[in-house]
Amino acid sequence: MERTIYNPQKARLETVHIEFIDANTTWFNESRNDHDIYAITDFDGGLVISVCGYDYPVWVYGVTRSSIGYNRNRAFKLRKSYLQGKNRPKTITAPGWQGPLVARRPPAGPCHPGSAD
Repeated sequence: MERTIYNPQKARLETVHIEFIDANTTWFNESRNDHDIYAITDFDGGLVISVCGYDYPVWVYGVTRSSIGYNRNRAFKLRKSYLQGKNRPKTITAPGWQGPLVARRPPAGPCHPGSAD
């Protein structure tokens, strides 16, 4: 399926074709709050971290589910560090760069029953 994700390495949204299946995704069914991680997915040599609420999933290069031990807390900290700019390449923080894109989307997924996702 085509999905819009946030790529903090490029500081932009991207539309990618990604499949969320049991072979590449770990689901966290106890997610209820807007910033809870509800899925981590191995994708194209990186990790897509999906949260409840309005935020787009975040794609982090060079990390896999196994490298963070399939751990929700490690995924949360990794996502937070990339969104705060601690792990971004130096080229992203060039003069004139205004910080991370704050992108929102309508609620979707298992955290919001009755939604389209």
